[in-house]
Amino acid sequence: MPAYRAFVSATQVEDLVAYLRATSGQVLPDAELAARGAAIAGELSCFSCHGPLGAGGIANPGSFKGYIPGFWDRDFDELVRDDGELHEWIGKGELPRISNHPIGRIFFHRQAIKMPKYEDVRPQDDLDALVAYVRWIRAGTWRTLATAAAHH
Repeated sequence: MPAYRAFVSATQVEDLVAYLRATSGQVLPDAELAARGAAIAGELSCFSCHGPLGAGGIANPGSFKGYIPGFWDRDFDELVRDDGELHEWIGKGELPRISNHPIGRIFFHRQAIKMPKYEDVRPQDDLDALVAYVRWIRAGTWRTLATAAAHH
């Protein structure tokens, strides 16, 4: 990217290429459950709200931070304690620990975009697959795979 040489380092270009490959669907998990979760996430349009590959940052007026949290960052760490909570959030569309909290309840109910409740419309094994896929994204192995693919 010669035109951007003064603004973007070679490492940043590699990171950008890795990100684009990963979000394009060219890099998918090897593990069967996580790969199925990737397909389900695409089918459910999860990334319409959570951003490309769950990067987050999509505006959500009325929410605590003003945007929908992603899967990669501190927001996720602050919100989800373990796989059980992640499964519950995907299934119920909320975490009772937050939605029943006196302060959390205010933000939960006034946010413009609410997480859909999937437990009534998807089987439990689909929810398990989504949890596996989110964990794969969080593990960051897609970055290594995408970077390796960029060099071939």
